[in-house]
Amino acid sequence: MLAKFALKSSAPLRAATSRSVRPVRAVLVAPNASGNGTATLVSQAPAQALSAAPADYVDARTWQMVNLTKATLLELTGIPLQKTVENYNLTISYEPAADELVVIDYAKGVRFPAVFGPDNKVRVDIQQPVPTAVIGLSFEALSNVLRADSAAAELINGRAAMLGVFLGLFGEVTRDEIVVRQLFTTDGAYNAMLVGALVLAASVAPAILGRVPVQNVFPDEHNPPSTAGDLPNVWNYNAERLNGRVAMVGFLGLMVSEMLSERQCGVVTKLLSNWSNWSC
Repeated sequence: MLAKFALKSSAPLRAATSRSVRPVRAVLVAPNASGNGTATLVSQAPAQALSAAPADYVDARTWQMVNLTKATLLELTGIPLQKTVENYNLTISYEPAADELVVIDYAKGVRFPAVFGPDNKVRVDIQQPVPTAVIGLSFEALSNVLRADSAAAELINGRAAMLGVFLGLFGEVTRDEIVVRQLFTTDGAYNAMLVGALVLAASVAPAILGRVPVQNVFPDEHNPPSTAGDLPNVWNYNAERLNGRVAMVGFLGLMVSEMLSERQCGVVTKLLSNWSNWSC
């Protein structure tokens, strides 16, 4: 009798364990190429729901929630809305045709992955800003790039020095004036500042025009220049940096040598005349 009772009581347990496991559907969010999150329903068994998920999938539940709903953005289609989250001034818009949620901080030149949550409110991944190209001049974004100890500052100075060496030697040939006399005059000082301003403007122009992110406008080891076209292999960041350093040192050496020269002749005059018996 006891054995029969035990057999009957264990029947439901055996039925439950032998029953096939029903798969569940998990809502996962993956950032696409444009930086926005895409919600995807993934059918998986409970024991494999997390372990079998693709490595590039993330859970948007930990993202920052913004008090904006999809319905509000649809009503205001074409009108960007401003929201401040932590230290970012977010501009949020929704493009129904592409089903794309766009969240950008124009002052810093960064875009954030974003998606609509289960409650149809905007969720933004504040921890993963992505540099993006924006049209316009942002002093805040440029100040982070053009720090005095940054590689961009060295490139700017090197480019200005290369142009300064060329213009200085050109002035010696055309006007027979040494570089020091060209530079340390009122017109020379204005011209030097103009050259520096033009070099800076030309360097940041692609970012201002919205062609590239401001963080990528100056090439370095992690951001090489574009390989499009038939540029030779020597056209790279290291070559420009080396040429800029040589130009900076050479420009300073050129001025010092001309100032210490007894007759203060330009280097072009020395090269075009008898080195042992030249006159200015």
